[in-house]
Amino acid sequence: MIEHLKTFETNTLAFEVIENFSETDEKLAQKFFKEKLDKGFNTVNVLVKIDEYKMSNTQAKAFFEDIIFILRHYKNLGH
Repeated sequence: MIEHLKTFETNTLAFEVIENFSETDEKLAQKFFKEKLDKGFNTVNVLVKIDEYKMSNTQAKAFFEDIIFILRHYKNLGH
């Protein structure tokens, strides 16, 4: 499950992954990212807190979709 940590008006996106990362979470993270791009930012700085994240509970499909999304939007990733 992902949850917004804080909402920024800048090009920064911050969320926390709690317990696991599913396909639904992947789609929500992509939505957050695209919202920043739609606001006119060329790059998006992404902070992901994984303090209570359990890698073994991650869905493989969500993991690979995340990697593909990152590769497709590499030029839009800031720090």
